[in-house]
Amino acid sequence: MGLSLGNGAIASSDALNSVLLALRNVCGASTVFETLGDHDPQVDTQRADYYEAMSSVLEMQLRTWTLGDLPMPFPKSGDELDQAVADLALTVQAFIRAYGRGGRGYGGQ
Repeated sequence: MGLSLGNGAIASSDALNSVLLALRNVCGASTVFETLGDHDPQVDTQRADYYEAMSSVLEMQLRTWTLGDLPMPFPKSGDELDQAVADLALTVQAFIRAYGRGGRGYGGQ
């Protein structure tokens, strides 16, 4: 069973599950950070800018089914939230490689 991506492409349940699990890990890590983080306003603003840039890049990659460069990692990274965001980015890119242009899916049939 899979999800139709248009033009006859079907993503496997396992591939979609990997993306959803990575997204769930980001949500869980963000809750922990919100509860236990040190909340330095300057660092929080820089992190928010980084996460916004990452979100925009991943959204564009999913909309266009093409890969591109990811934003440079946040310089003060290393906690569970940063790791979860990095894992999500890699999982989305693996999904696009498998089902995007040049892959088995949408643009690469």
